[in-house]
Amino acid sequence: MQQDYDFYDTEPLYGYSYYRLRQVDFNGDDELSETRTILIGGDPHPSDLLIYPNPSNGSIFIRSGVDQTVLLRLRNSVGQEIDVLVITD
Repeated sequence: MQQDYDFYDTEPLYGYSYYRLRQVDFNGDDELSETRTILIGGDPHPSDLLIYPNPSNGSIFIRSGVDQTVLLRLRNSVGQEIDVLVITD
């Protein structure tokens, strides 16, 4: 019996995202599809500082493409400084 479905990533990350599907049969057998790569927002410039997701539920990812030390001050939604990070390559 064929079943059709749709899925929309309503909060995709900037840059490259990787997707694949897992099919699980009624008997419990499963199979993974090939991985698909999607580029959101164009190719990130290598010197860009990427911080995501924003807003965050407590975990963030930081990527710096610069070859120097970066000082990053994290603030909450009311502007209070909650952390200071030093990122070095």
